[in-house]
Amino acid sequence: MSSGGHHHFYSASPSAHTPTSRSFAMSPTDDDSDEEGNAKVDFYFPGAASLSDQLDKKVMVVLRDGKKLIGILRCYDQFVNMTLEKTVERIVVEDKYGDLDVGLYIVRGENVVLMGEVDDTRETTLKQVPVDEILMLSKMEQEKEEERSKLRQMHLRNRGLLEIGEYGGFGLHSEW
Repeated sequence: MSSGGHHHFYSASPSAHTPTSRSFAMSPTDDDSDEEGNAKVDFYFPGAASLSDQLDKKVMVVLRDGKKLIGILRCYDQFVNMTLEKTVERIVVEDKYGDLDVGLYIVRGENVVLMGEVDDTRETTLKQVPVDEILMLSKMEQEKEEERSKLRQMHLRNRGLLEIGEYGGFGLHSEW
């Protein structure tokens, strides 16, 4: 590892690694072989290096706060911090969705939960609706969830149970 703030770049060239290297995974393809009869091997790089296959492709990124971003992956670093171009925030409520245009988006790697390439050729069972309609539906859904949470909390409190953090985090109602 180098010091002084230097970034590490990953080589996509299979010749840069030996078959005995443990820094990547290999998987032979279906009975394919080269001119000399050697089995062909696909290389899969671990961690952030595996994102090199997704560069300049449309990806969906799910964040810790539940946001779903769809955009073109332009760059990333070893911490999975990334820049998405032509990004939309996809808001899904029941069987409907809307895309809110957010443009260029910088994502901090520690907030990424899931990431995958988007297949635009695949049919969706969701119905696209205008942004203002999906925002209204989302707000209504959030209000319903808050009401359910308050009702749940009231039932727990009636049974002598409290949310964690109340009364010092004991979780049980006590007369201390």
